[in-house]
Amino acid sequence: MNTSPDAELTKLDGVFVFWKYDLYPYVLGGEATKLRKDGAVYVPSYQGWFTNPIRFTTLEHGKELLARIKKTEQDYNRARKALEREWIEIVREVSEGMLCASAGDR
Repeated sequence: MNTSPDAELTKLDGVFVFWKYDLYPYVLGGEATKLRKDGAVYVPSYQGWFTNPIRFTTLEHGKELLARIKKTEQDYNRARKALEREWIEIVREVSEGMLCASAGDR
């Protein structure tokens, strides 16, 4: 009987998984190479940790989905920065008006 930890693992080939993450973008993904009996997978790119996947897919499809997630994240960050710049401009305009009004009250 093989009692090594690897005896409980099934080798995976060409499998991409996604798992929940507690920080933005709230889902991460990577190629899984091993599957434990409890359903957790080993993802070498995830600091060598086992994780509990919410989705299994092919390597190719997973990479496509992850690329879409990353592109959407970049688009989101650009849009957020643009809105922040617009907000700052409006706040400055309001603040200048308040400063002028305050100066005129003296």
